[in-house]
Amino acid sequence: KPSTALAIASKGNEMLRSISSKLIIAFLSIGVVSAAVLFITARWNTRQEFINFLTDQNKTNVITQLTEYYLVNGSWVEVGTVFVQQQQPDYEHRPPQPFTLADANGIVVFSNDKYKPGDKLSESDYEAGTPISEDGQVIGIYVPLRMPFEGKPRELEFIERTNLTLLYGALIGAVLALVLGIIISRTLTRPIRELTRATHAISEGDLSQQ
Repeated sequence: KPSTALAIASKGNEMLRSISSKLIIAFLSIGVVSAAVLFITARWNTRQEFINFLTDQNKTNVITQLTEYYLVNGSWVEVGTVFVQQQQPDYEHRPPQPFTLADANGIVVFSNDKYKPGDKLSESDYEAGTPISEDGQVIGIYVPLRMPFEGKPRELEFIERTNLTLLYGALIGAVLALVLGIIISRTLTRPIRELTRATHAISEGDLSQQ
């Protein structure tokens, strides 16, 4: 009957709107959550990797200069008063990270950390330290002091620009998820739309619909 067909068509329209809305919301939610997780993870990793890079670069520079000092002086005598005082911070060159320097036996010869000259490195610090070698012979142990990162303006600006780029990428990902959700929802609900159109046609007296 036309009245029955009209009721079915009305019910089909309601189902169509409900399914489409749920599909779009589902895809948008997945996209937003995925983008947020990727943004937070990438942001933390970017900052951490950049800090690790600067720390390693600083450590390499200090170890190279310490090695040169030992070759010139033949020992670590007065390394604290001579070598460290020569390290003057400026805008272009990062000051050396506070560190402890011990000889090959683990006896501290300089430290601006928790040790005093003459102390013996703890087993954990000795194992975590970086050996300073010359001609295959260990001449010292370098143990850096972990400190909070205090970047220079250019470094902080680089991190912020990188984070901003990641944020834009996350927003683009969320928009793409919304567009994809709309496209897929329309594809999946096409049979319902066709059924609804056919039911409307029947309610208007067109009985040729299959």
